[in-house]
Amino acid sequence: MKLPAIGLLLTIASLLFSISTVQAQNINGNWYGTIRDGGKEFPVLFILKSSHRHQLSGEIVTPLGSRMLKRCQINRDSLYFIDNFGSNILHHYAKVYSDSITMKMKGLWGNNRFYYFTLTRKNTLSSNGIGLKVDSLFVQKQVP
Repeated sequence: MKLPAIGLLLTIASLLFSISTVQAQNINGNWYGTIRDGGKEFPVLFILKSSHRHQLSGEIVTPLGSRMLKRCQINRDSLYFIDNFGSNILHHYAKVYSDSITMKMKGLWGNNRFYYFTLTRKNTLSSNGIGLKVDSLFVQKQVP
């Protein structure tokens, strides 16, 4: 009787691993969002790449320039990475969904406050009043 239960547990574990692998692979590409702080909006583009070995790399693009992601980690549907913004180290904690990534960021402007925002594959930044300058910056950096 114990043998079928073990087989069922292995099947469930394999299915969960497959789902997490699919989610991790689906993060490849451009993800757009807006960070809001004190009534100001800052458009961001995350260009993410994951490998079959669950390794994450990428870049953050803003109107102030681009920065490479560091210390990237994937754990099922969760991501963690840091980037350097001037002298500040920004910590990014993310949860991946089929059509979006929810992001929690700490360290902006040298404080320990968390900023929450959502990334989507659709570039809606210009329709949010950000302007074409940001849009053209993103067009230059997009992954083919």
